[in-house]
Amino acid sequence: MHIFYLDDVGMPCNRYELIAKRWYYDANQDNPIHGVILLLPHRRFLAGYTFGKHMSSGVDTVVFTDKTEAILHAEECTRIQAEEMQDYQAASDEEELGDLS
Repeated sequence: MHIFYLDDVGMPCNRYELIAKRWYYDANQDNPIHGVILLLPHRRFLAGYTFGKHMSSGVDTVVFTDKTEAILHAEECTRIQAEEMQDYQAASDEEELGDLS
């Protein structure tokens, strides 16, 4: 995974599209994480996830030539990242409860 901030310095390219499907990584579903595809020259794409503009984002290093495949991969990357964030939040909540005891 290549990690960067969307619409900021270090972004691999300047053109991208957000995927319509989004996942939430918190119990209240207040914080979405979106799939994103970066549009490379010659109809090539990178797929990944983003927490939003100027926020942490990541793309896989696989270059896709089919946009539909890139979208599907972005959705999978987003689902995985959301599940990892949910696990992290649950562990943090358990740790906080343990500190209060």
